[in-house]
Amino acid sequence: MFNLVKNGGLALVCSLFIDLISHYMPSGIKYLYQQGSIPIHILILIIFIVFIVVRGKEISRLTNFKKGIVISLIFSTGISTYFYSYFKWVNPTYLIEKKEALMSLTNEDELLLLAEEKIKNDPEYYYGKSAQDLVDLQQENIEEMYKPGKIVPLYLMIFTISGMLFSLIISSLHFYYLKRVT
Repeated sequence: MFNLVKNGGLALVCSLFIDLISHYMPSGIKYLYQQGSIPIHILILIIFIVFIVVRGKEISRLTNFKKGIVISLIFSTGISTYFYSYFKWVNPTYLIEKKEALMSLTNEDELLLLAEEKIKNDPEYYYGKSAQDLVDLQQENIEEMYKPGKIVPLYLMIFTISGMLFSLIISSLHFYYLKRVT
């Protein structure tokens, strides 16, 4: 069990190290990294799950699945805590800037035209709503979503579910591989 906790912590440290390096990248590369940040963290999680399952030589799918879940729970809890502290205290302007950028997009006339087109295409669904109502609803959703207390549980769910899913896939593939070889 200690080995699993250690590997989960090591996966977390690798992700945090990569995230720390990203803060010193040029702005263009940093923007690209921010766009692919979640898949990169999930990839690191998958690498550590594969490492622990393949290295263990366990044939049991359930045992390997449990190992993957332990690693993913440690990783997802740690990375979500990091994101919460980052968005709350280290760089609180990041979510505000992202929210303002999205809000400025909702103020453009193109979104109003798009909302009118949606209403025109599906009048029963949008019955009694105007294009401005849809834009206002979108702005309320943006205001509500971009808060550390709202976005961090989403990260926790994303990392936990993806860790569980890939633990299941990796443990099953490893089981079938060992059954085929032996």
